[in-house]
Amino acid sequence: REVRVAREVHAAERKLALVRASAEDAADVRAVRRAVHALSAAADRAVRRAVGPALERVLDEVGLRPSSRPEQVARTKLVDELVDLAIARGHFDLGQLRDAISRNDLKLPGLRGVRELVFDDPLLRADRRLSIELDGVYRRGEIYLRWLQKASALLFGTRVGRFVALYALLPVLAAYVLLEGAQHLLEPLLRLFGVHEHHRPHLLGPISLPLAALLVFGLVHSALVREIGGRVAGAVGFLLAAVFFRVPLAIARLPLVRRVLRGEPMAAARRHVVRPIVLGALAWLVLPSGRAHARAIHHALHADRVGGAIVALASFVLLLTRFGSAAEEIALDYAVRSFRHLRTRVLPGIFKAIGEVFAALVEGTERLIYAVDERLRFGKEEGAPAIVAKGAFGLVWGFFAFFLRIYVNLLIEPQVNPIKHFPVVTVSHKIILPLAPQIIRALMRVLRPIGRLPAAALASITTLLLPGVFGFLAWELKENYKLYEASRPARLRASPIGHHGETMAGLLKPGFHSGTIPKLTAKIRRAARAHADRLAELSAQRLELEEAVARFVDRELGSLLSRAPQWRGGPVEVDGVELGGNRVLVGLRAPTLGGGELSLAFEEQSGFVVAGVAEPGFLDALDEAQRRVFAAALAGLYARAAVDLVREQIEALLADHGAIPPYDIADDGLVVWPSGSFGVEIVYPLDDDAAEATARVRGRGALEGAPPLETARLMFAKQPLSWTTWLETWANDAIDRSPLGPPAPSLLPPRRVASMRADGRAAAPDAPHAG
Repeated sequence: REVRVAREVHAAERKLALVRASAEDAADVRAVRRAVHALSAAADRAVRRAVGPALERVLDEVGLRPSSRPEQVARTKLVDELVDLAIARGHFDLGQLRDAISRNDLKLPGLRGVRELVFDDPLLRADRRLSIELDGVYRRGEIYLRWLQKASALLFGTRVGRFVALYALLPVLAAYVLLEGAQHLLEPLLRLFGVHEHHRPHLLGPISLPLAALLVFGLVHSALVREIGGRVAGAVGFLLAAVFFRVPLAIARLPLVRRVLRGEPMAAARRHVVRPIVLGALAWLVLPSGRAHARAIHHALHADRVGGAIVALASFVLLLTRFGSAAEEIALDYAVRSFRHLRTRVLPGIFKAIGEVFAALVEGTERLIYAVDERLRFGKEEGAPAIVAKGAFGLVWGFFAFFLRIYVNLLIEPQVNPIKHFPVVTVSHKIILPLAPQIIRALMRVLRPIGRLPAAALASITTLLLPGVFGFLAWELKENYKLYEASRPARLRASPIGHHGETMAGLLKPGFHSGTIPKLTAKIRRAARAHADRLAELSAQRLELEEAVARFVDRELGSLLSRAPQWRGGPVEVDGVELGGNRVLVGLRAPTLGGGELSLAFEEQSGFVVAGVAEPGFLDALDEAQRRVFAAALAGLYARAAVDLVREQIEALLADHGAIPPYDIADDGLVVWPSGSFGVEIVYPLDDDAAEATARVRGRGALEGAPPLETARLMFAKQPLSWTTWLETWANDAIDRSPLGPPAPSLLPPRRVASMRADGRAAAPDAPHAG
């Protein structure tokens, strides 16, 4: 009941966002929206009270019990995420339960014997118990998912199975898929360049497969091989960049070459020779050769050559005119803007649209099945005829729903989804197509009772879609592997924010990441200028995103501090979230401490996620022990938010006798103006893997001895926060050092004023690098 009420109220809230109100009714509509939003918050709390305890009880029964404070936080987060799913979708099932545990820090213990493998798998026990405890909200997994879980538990939940999977199956299968996938990419290129089929290389062979498997084995299990591989890849990249970029650029910067290139003869050659030739060559590549049509038109007219020559000649004539120069400038400007638009909007939008379309396909199927199941439930006041009719139809519908899920989840979605299709499904086509006649005949014998023609059609369609099963298995096994304690990552990973699964980096960074926040901000600005009727809908989306960020911070920071006896500072609550074009500002308050609101800022700058304390707030009211506890919790929050740089650490490294020079994070790296006059700047690269960021001085004036900066101290992303260290930090009675290690600068700013310590005496202000 509580879940259905919450869904209805949320649906009403979404509809209210679409209401177009006149000027005199706008205030009333806003008041109704505020009231319904308060109702939806109350309905969500009712769902958590109803569903949360049942989830916790079942998780305890199957062995998902926390044994440390970080695991307590992870367990609370796991329950909250599952409740969020129930509120957002109205139901969840074995797949969502498995995914939630896979990305959580609280993992399943390994299997403890044959009986648990065959009869009492922990995840399947939770699946069975939740279908009873949360009847109508949780739907038990299909039989193919349960059998897949049993098979993967043997591989990933036992020591012998993990050894076989990681040391034998994974290297061989990965090498096979990589070689075959590379072959599929190489063949069109060789065909384009006219290489005959007999002369095309075959990457998969008796020598290449073991070598590739050995390479994959080393990359998976050896840090030394990964380091060597990274260095080789870096060397190849450096060589290619040197040949195609750095050396030509260095030559072009020579004084003599610059004078020649900037001279009038070279400019005329570029305009009247090079550019017409380039445009003609493009036309030659695009236009058909005409040979295929030679018999029809009785002569071998090469349309590509003639068309290329015409385009080159027309370009030469056009560029001689003033209109041609203007057209060239407009075209170049349009090309630059189009490329930027393609890189930051179109390509990410395509990837996001693909994911959303197929997620909507699967979710729509599940919603349809769930809606019919709801209709088929027996009502309290229904008579015997209605119950008999529902029971009879439900029997038929159960078989139909089962096969519908199989075809959508196993066959259709992995087959047509291009992100899942390559390379696993692509390679599986090569395996299955030679066997297609035998598979079709076997399926037709099974389907003979429905008639020869329907059996042939269904068998052919099923065989055509059968390679999708391999894509489904690859994605499912990847998640099943992450279920168990033995597969827990060594470092703290970025956590998803909201039910869309985006991290803080995904919310902030454009490009191939989602970039949800800058895109939403741009939409709101455009709506404010030209489409005011869309502002309410977009504001509702922004409010949903702000609440998701607030829940993320509360679960990762506030929940941990409330459970830590070392804290002794009372609850820390999220007071509000503000979203900007490339910034997220989170307000925190500690009612028992006073001192005002603390603000944390997460910003995207030149492709980096930069975090920092924008307003210290109650930090100045903390004693030294509490500051260490808060800094440790903040380190975990920053790791979960995929932070690359922390302003306080940068400023601690740059501080010179307490004075922090102006600095910025640009595409070149960390740019520092030591003199404060901006005439001379020091650039520290941030994208190198070197142990030290070597200073590069630019500008007029002499600057001696610009010191290098340790990369591990400069970049938060390079400071390993391991799960073992994280557990040890919160298991101690007091936190006397940072979980990032002693070389890492503090994550907190120095005190602004002296404050009172716990013994009543005044504490001295911190040094810039202390805390």
